[in-house]
Amino acid sequence: EPERGLFFKKLIELGIQIKIYGIKWNKDENYNFLKPYVTLGHVNDPNYSKLIYKSKIALCLPSAGNNDDITKKTIEIPAIGTLLGATKTLAHKKIFKENREAFFFNNPKECYSKSTKLLTNIKKIERIAFQGHLKVTKILKTDFENTIKKIVIKTFKK
Repeated sequence: EPERGLFFKKLIELGIQIKIYGIKWNKDENYNFLKPYVTLGHVNDPNYSKLIYKSKIALCLPSAGNNDDITKKTIEIPAIGTLLGATKTLAHKKIFKENREAFFFNNPKECYSKSTKLLTNIKKIERIAFQGHLKVTKILKTDFENTIKKIVIKTFKK
């Protein structure tokens, strides 16, 4: 996803400390800049969950190229217990209460601003992460079938 490389490049230029994991980052046009921050390769369980859990904030960027409004990370990040920072989309806004269960952003500058402010208040990060975790584990009942039904119904009900 070419927009993701540019997004992370801008975050790094703003001064945020970031780690990027995944495949095909070496094909991104910004890879030479991003290379020091990237760990190439597929991350398998239990390392996948461990990486998210050890993060204070984990970002979720649905694919602009696919016109996505949501990804599986939307549910996985808070289910693991980490604060979800996500692109402001219709689906994200319908699922989570903004700044109570997750935080949203429209661009790298807004993501940077909200992230750095939150990072000065670990208790707030923990509180929002916990509420997001409760949402996906108790209210949404995050088994595959229930999650898909709720997302589809809420997103396409109109």
